[in-house]
Amino acid sequence: MAVRNSFSMRNILLALLFLVLAIFLPGLAVRVPGLAPVLLVMHIPVYLCGFVCGAPLGFAIGMVAPVLASVILGSPALFPEGVAMMFELAFYGLLAGAFYDTFRRSMGAHRVGASYLSLLVAMLGGRIAWGAAMLIIALCTAVTFSWSEFIYGAFTGEMAAIVLHILIVPGLVAQTRK
Repeated sequence: MAVRNSFSMRNILLALLFLVLAIFLPGLAVRVPGLAPVLLVMHIPVYLCGFVCGAPLGFAIGMVAPVLASVILGSPALFPEGVAMMFELAFYGLLAGAFYDTFRRSMGAHRVGASYLSLLVAMLGGRIAWGAAMLIIALCTAVTFSWSEFIYGAFTGEMAAIVLHILIVPGLVAQTRK
């Protein structure tokens, strides 16, 4: 899987913009009661960063966003939620960027299809990374984590966000890459 050079000044500046959005969009969403936890708006700029700026910057922004949001805004809680989110979001950015590059090359003109496939891989990989991080945290601390908590936390409880992301992220990728 080839990865493009993402460390141009343009991409670094865009990645910083996506980082700011990842930190502050949830703060705006909480103004509407119950909206932020349902839509997971922090995820969207991280996906976009991976798609637009490449896998390495997507990974970095995903790793840093939950920590900075926790320090600046107090949410998410840094431990255990924020730590697990670091890995989840980092893998979203990494996989979105890496697989988009790969699928785009193999699919040619079908960029929307490449963005949908990449998004699905990134969503699955990020949720697995979150579950693995939570499992490691649970094994090393007094935090409890079960298979049913993984299924609920990664899929069932996130269904509204999953549908929203599938509906809007590929369109945002197309608009942002123009």
